[in-house]
Amino acid sequence: MSEPTVPGPNRVCRKVCVAGPRLAGAGIAFLLALALYPQSPDPPPYDVIVVGAGAGGVAASIQAARMGARVALIEDTDWIGGQMSSAGVSTMDEGPFFATNPTGIYREFLDRATAVYTSRGKSVATCYWSPSSHCFEPLQVEHTLRAMLREEPNIELYPLTTVSAVLLSGAAVSGVRLSSGRELGARVTIDGTEAGDLLALAGAEHYAGNGTGATPGSCIQDITYAAVIQRYDSLPAGLRFTGPPPGYAQARDEFRRTLALLPFNDPTRYPVSFQVHNQYRGLPNLGRPGSYTSLDGALITKTGVNWVNDFPTYSPYATDPLRRFLLPAAFLTNPAMRDELTCQAKLKTLNLLYFIQDPEGLNQPDWSVSQDFAGSQAQRYCSIIPPSMKSIEALLPLRPYIRESRRIVAVHDLTINDIRRTPGPDGVPRGKSLPTAVALGDYFVDLHNCDSTPDLEARFGETSSDTGGLDGPFHVPFESFIPKRIDGFLATEKNLGYSRLASGALRLQPAVMSTGQAAGAIAALAAAARIQPRQLNPLLAQQALTASGSAISLYAYSDVPFGSPYWADVQLASARGLMLGYSFSNFGVTGVITRREAALVLARLLKLSAAQPAEGIFDDVPPTDAAAAAIEAIYRRQITQGCSTTPLNFCPNATLTREQLAAFLARALQLPYATVALADVALKSPLYSSIASVSARSIMEPCAPGRFCPGAPALRGDLARSLIRALSVLNGF
Repeated sequence: MSEPTVPGPNRVCRKVCVAGPRLAGAGIAFLLALALYPQSPDPPPYDVIVVGAGAGGVAASIQAARMGARVALIEDTDWIGGQMSSAGVSTMDEGPFFATNPTGIYREFLDRATAVYTSRGKSVATCYWSPSSHCFEPLQVEHTLRAMLREEPNIELYPLTTVSAVLLSGAAVSGVRLSSGRELGARVTIDGTEAGDLLALAGAEHYAGNGTGATPGSCIQDITYAAVIQRYDSLPAGLRFTGPPPGYAQARDEFRRTLALLPFNDPTRYPVSFQVHNQYRGLPNLGRPGSYTSLDGALITKTGVNWVNDFPTYSPYATDPLRRFLLPAAFLTNPAMRDELTCQAKLKTLNLLYFIQDPEGLNQPDWSVSQDFAGSQAQRYCSIIPPSMKSIEALLPLRPYIRESRRIVAVHDLTINDIRRTPGPDGVPRGKSLPTAVALGDYFVDLHNCDSTPDLEARFGETSSDTGGLDGPFHVPFESFIPKRIDGFLATEKNLGYSRLASGALRLQPAVMSTGQAAGAIAALAAAARIQPRQLNPLLAQQALTASGSAISLYAYSDVPFGSPYWADVQLASARGLMLGYSFSNFGVTGVITRREAALVLARLLKLSAAQPAEGIFDDVPPTDAAAAAIEAIYRRQITQGCSTTPLNFCPNATLTREQLAAFLARALQLPYATVALADVALKSPLYSSIASVSARSIMEPCAPGRFCPGAPALRGDLARSLIRALSVLNGF
């Protein structure tokens, strides 16, 4: 059953043809960007400036640098990592997808940080009562990220440096001015700050709470001045409180509702014990011998304090509406207010540390703040902290954990309707498939306070009933990184274009690194092409990211693991909705494909409308067949003439052969004639032209050197690869 030959017009390649196997790594997308877009002279000192060396900013910088961009990374402290380290939240908040399928630069970070502890015989599963958790000391997170940055010669780090202004050239950002007065130019600037400070300086339209930057909403999520505490054999001088901090009586009453000295260790009811508290964000301890996991509660000697000290909420885990307060959204837009409330949050944490030592509190005199942050020059001291406690304040993290930032008004604002996870036919909850996806999230919608319907965004139709929900993978599209109007500018960290609810699911470390890596790829490609990020074809960013090992599929196919030669193509085919697997974890990479399935895939690739009702053109494809519209659509496009003409049949259940796939693709892409020497395909073969055309452009690869195996079945993995190369041709590269 060979497809009859149907000639098609020659198609002239525009600027770049696929002329050989795809280059390894992200370089192909970078080179394509250079070739596809006109170049301009006189490049600025940097291709990309990233402001904020948090998890997102670090990932953006590394990705852009690896793609050949010259990167300036600006950080106002002397610590790297933002919420992952300098905010003291170094237990990785993974949903089940990221826990079992870490991806991209986040996966690299996990592997390197874990290796430090493994080499010392220590477990990192010390938090969340989970054997698959990843928990690290802030100092090791910082060291790991800094080492990753040092290995990239294209990155220049500017620590202890602040930005005072954003430079504009017309309606495009062209760089930044530092507080020293020095100006740095770049083709693309990325806001990776913790509170979206750069996007405000740039004049980008943005949201603050359920309002805007000009008119902030009523509130945002609580902040937490996290801390890292440990048990000392001999408490160092200066780490024992000699008296209570200001406001202790009120704070003590709050803490007692949630945390108490108890004889039992039940994490399901409040108040919880100190042991349960320590298990929640338990950390390994490189400063002491031995190992433990989160299940070894009494053995844990180091933990994060980020549970009962959310600010300004009182009794967040023991319902008492009369004692619940809201953090004003103006915290983001008013620097003086931010400083004042940050100090109050720090004071609350000091009160908690005193409560832990207090004989009338938890009576744990050997526990105090760890020395992870000793030696930092960036500690910002608060006047409301008594002088007697400055030695303890000096060892607190350098910034609070800010859960919610300003957010750009983007080309596409991601909302709950995009990320709401609903179980698919395979039973796995996932968000809406977005074909231009460049990053993933997987956490449930987790808002800390300010979560009632009036506090949410009516503009997006969101209500309090949308909070919580299921874990599971969801897409973050290219358009959510692009400001609606201003050019030369991208957002990462917690500053993307999304609603408050979507932000609540994307603020966690794995997702922040995923979106950061995506921003870096977009910036590098736009800089290479000398175009604005919004002008970039999202497919180029997707190809660069998958080539770099960053997943964009809502599925985790165990038969196509990272490192498989099919991994990047299957990721793209799946993310684009062109071709899915048999289940969440099985793509069926070595399985065969039927002609019916091929017709459905081609109709998706070519975006052929299935709106026209099936007419029953083929005798063996009734109009009621689920694929009838797709089969008839490719027939009308002269991609197929069926498997026989008298009667006119399509043979939908027959296995698709490699020569038939070649014919489908050559006609669909209208490929020009080519000649290729293949030992098993005669020049006079009716399908030689199609086979030669797809072979010459590496849309299909030989089955062996000099052989095509025309009658062999087309395998699903090979079809996924061919689809992505065909997609490149359709996009002109």
